[in-house]
Amino acid sequence: MRIRSIEVRRFRSIEKTVLTNCGGLNVLIGKNNSGKSNVLSTIDLMHQHLYGATISGPWDTPRPADEFTDRNCETPLQIGIEFELPSRLNLDLRERLQSEAPHLEKSIDQIKSHNRLTFVLAGARNDSAAYLFIQQIAAGSLKADSLDLDIEGINLLTVPLPVAYELFLFQRETTHLQSDIRSLEIVLDDHTRFNYLFENRERPTRFYMDGMLGPNARPSLIRQLNQLVSSSPSADEFRNGLSALVADAKEKIAHSIGFSGR
Repeated sequence: MRIRSIEVRRFRSIEKTVLTNCGGLNVLIGKNNSGKSNVLSTIDLMHQHLYGATISGPWDTPRPADEFTDRNCETPLQIGIEFELPSRLNLDLRERLQSEAPHLEKSIDQIKSHNRLTFVLAGARNDSAAYLFIQQIAAGSLKADSLDLDIEGINLLTVPLPVAYELFLFQRETTHLQSDIRSLEIVLDDHTRFNYLFENRERPTRFYMDGMLGPNARPSLIRQLNQLVSSSPSADEFRNGLSALVADAKEKIAHSIGFSGR
């Protein structure tokens, strides 16, 4: 889809700006450090987050405070982008919504009259954690001159800040558990690695030093394995314990996904 308009609030050097009626080729002209690159960064940030196919997730940036205008993180920054919604995509969107939410038939039918699909991406900090989330999706256009970004049209999704933070925590924990599972399965699938760990259970510090669990093993997982291998009288019990840890992590992921989807 082609970008038609961009609005930004509180992102880096941009307190508030708007680009309207974008065409196939657009040229940004301005003095050095006037914010041209920051406008382009908003597009990249939006695309990266949408590509990740998640509502709320970690913000992989080395200095989160620098992403906010004047380093003021109290209010989420916002990036709003209007995409052109051609008739073919409009129809595809309505058909998918109809199959997933048939009770919204009247609202879905109203989307037919809109030729733009608009996303508002927000960035926030909570303590030391920085995260991005889709704040709003709608078939329609950004409201002009609003202090905080909002969309005029048929609302498809709205995510309040507390909900976004909760979803971010679920996403982060799920990612950690998936990493744990990969590390555990490395041991279970590699007989040499498995035997080495069991035979050297008197020297638990070597779990991490020898990289037996892979490069992304968390300290909490290493502690679990330290306790498990030290208390396992046989290799079979050690293997059963590893399998139980994998099953427990998968169960936690399923519970987390089910809870966040309610």
